[in-house]
Amino acid sequence: MITFPNKKFNPFIQLDWHDGIFLQPPPVIPLTGSAAHIAAGILAMPWIGLGINKNNGDTILADGMPIVSEGHQPAYLLVPHLNLYPFTPAQINLMIPFLILTSTNTCMMSAGSVVGPDGPIAVSVFQYVGLNQGCTDAAAQTKIPSKSMSNVPKAVPIVFALIPNSLVVNWGTVHIGFTLADLVRFIASTLLNFAIDRIFARYFKKFQDRFRIRVRPKIDELLPDDMLKNAFKNTLKRMNLPTVGRAANGQFMSISGAMADQSHSILDEHFNNLLDGVGAPGDVQVIDLKTPLEDAAGSATNSLTGWAGGRAESIP
Repeated sequence: MITFPNKKFNPFIQLDWHDGIFLQPPPVIPLTGSAAHIAAGILAMPWIGLGINKNNGDTILADGMPIVSEGHQPAYLLVPHLNLYPFTPAQINLMIPFLILTSTNTCMMSAGSVVGPDGPIAVSVFQYVGLNQGCTDAAAQTKIPSKSMSNVPKAVPIVFALIPNSLVVNWGTVHIGFTLADLVRFIASTLLNFAIDRIFARYFKKFQDRFRIRVRPKIDELLPDDMLKNAFKNTLKRMNLPTVGRAANGQFMSISGAMADQSHSILDEHFNNLLDGVGAPGDVQVIDLKTPLEDAAGSATNSLTGWAGGRAESIP
């Protein structure tokens, strides 16, 4: 299959799945739930510090533009993150600012036959249209007060997390081959990385919590829960928005409290990214266990690609 390499100025659009607090038509009673959201960006975002830049040092060009490798990840400020279904665009998601701050888009599909300094070159498998992986909440409705998923089957967010849910607009004249072995490698890599994420989210949580117990109080001193709640509550009032809503379990809840909890959840997520392993019970000692597993998964999928017929040719 002939493909175009993903380039610096390729724009993308994605459809992802996220939690939210959605404003309903009058009478306005906000409801928690989850929905598909649309967002967009450009692969050049990591050049200005918004994401992970795998640009091969700008040393490999196609049609005069730097090309990127697998794992290149624009992050933050993906807009508009407008919800589409089952909550309509008119039912505003109050969590959209948080979604924008934690959003990502990752180049996952690559050609093993062309390898740059940052790894296999990312490609658009349909030449002018590429498939990337957008951010999504694999276990929806876990970050906000809710005990059930009343609006969608539980399998829906998992599917969004596993399948490519972003389209890249590509153009050019430089062709790179994409083989069945590359497709096998993409599928295997996606499944392995998803499994690693789930394993660490479930089984290493207590170690991550141990780390947070030592660090979070310092953050809470700077951003106490009451201060955050009052700030969000005042903001909602100034915007003439309700301050009380209904969770998916039918119970009433404080919207400002949920937004404060989401702020702390974002901090916790960043702590998890720093840790990804074990915090010692004494002085905090970070041992990165996740990266070696991800590297091992990458090596395994590379071997699988070679077994399936892929051949790597390094670019100096």
